[in-house]
Amino acid sequence: MHVIQNSFSRRQFLQSSSLAVGSLCLTGWRGRSGNRRLSANERLNLGVIGVSGQGELHLETCARENIVALCDVNTQSLGSASQNLPRAALYTDFREMLDRETLDGVVIATPDHTHAVMSIIAMQQGCHVYCADPLSHTISEARTVASVARRRRRITQLGGSLGSPALEDRVIEMIQTGTIGTVSEVHAWTTLSHGELDRRPWSSAAPDHVDYDLWMGPLFNRPYRSDYLPGRWRHWWHFGGGTLSDAGTQYYSLAHRALGLTAPTKVQSWGPAVHLENTPSWLITRSTYPQKDPSSPVTFFWYHGGQCPNRFEEPSVQSTDDGLLLVGSSGKVLVTPSHAKLLMNGQPEQSILALESAGARTHRLCEWMDACRTGASTIANFEFAGRVTEAMLLGNVAHRTDRKLVWDERRMVVSNLPEASEYIQHSYRPGWEI
Repeated sequence: MHVIQNSFSRRQFLQSSSLAVGSLCLTGWRGRSGNRRLSANERLNLGVIGVSGQGELHLETCARENIVALCDVNTQSLGSASQNLPRAALYTDFREMLDRETLDGVVIATPDHTHAVMSIIAMQQGCHVYCADPLSHTISEARTVASVARRRRRITQLGGSLGSPALEDRVIEMIQTGTIGTVSEVHAWTTLSHGELDRRPWSSAAPDHVDYDLWMGPLFNRPYRSDYLPGRWRHWWHFGGGTLSDAGTQYYSLAHRALGLTAPTKVQSWGPAVHLENTPSWLITRSTYPQKDPSSPVTFFWYHGGQCPNRFEEPSVQSTDDGLLLVGSSGKVLVTPSHAKLLMNGQPEQSILALESAGARTHRLCEWMDACRTGASTIANFEFAGRVTEAMLLGNVAHRTDRKLVWDERRMVVSNLPEASEYIQHSYRPGWEI
């Protein structure tokens, strides 16, 4: 059993290692969570899955809510987080947490390969769900998560935004009112790089404080390596999608919202030689989106690992390490994590300002918590996020197949390369299917 009672002493808890794996079925849950009618000022009963790294930030943002339960496969991280939340129940298996606790919502900050399974089971339990980006490990998972969210009618939100919500809204308003004319190109870049690790020796076993089997979750098991944890799992195709999956959502999401994009029809990539195990240290992708007007398609370029758009002369573009550039017929808009600028043709650049009213949302998680109380819609619900995730992950599929892809969104296949389904359709180890 994976529940950890708070009556345990701190020494007992921190010394506990892998607890016996429970045989919990992933369907047919008893449904103790969700569906509570809330007032505008009532605190949410939340469960938080993943309490280190991004999870620590989530706990800070959720501090005013009623955090009922904490879950993490790392008992050291769980013990540290529980010090500030002594009344929260502690779990290493999220399935037991969902089965035992009555929750309004679940906040997820775990490795990519567990996002879809956790989100779906939580929604099936009746919980509203906030998930750190990306939404899923593969395209088929993104499609399934979006479908379950639509059927269950839960309040959902995918994390990750390039700028403040108010600044993003202002940028979108400018694009959609034609301030820079017709947008034909989007360029997104980051200096981040996850990939092509040095070969390290295999470790004999995972650390005692990590339940490695639960950490693997829905994936077919493989021997533990010392460079999987902490955080370096992003360099491995088995668990994540490298830099594109880690950082791409916020850029793709803003472009999709601003331009009303759905799915690209063609995707091509350039990068280092394909590695069977590790993600690329640098990558350039080009995705072509059809528009309602066939004469004005949009081309989206992605760059990471030192690559960047180098044909633009504006100093603000050349000096930006991480940015999104929307290129229109009359000018450009540059968005970075700290600011946005309007670059009209032949005119000095202007700073784009967003006036935030008192009580304005400052974080996607805050927006989601408010929506859980009011029933309002969210900016990045799982149906929208599913489309964004599909478009983004196609860049990795293009790299791994080393081919220009022709994407059939309706059939969810690469029409010119059927064998690409290996990187589109997800496989689960028995007992973890969704």
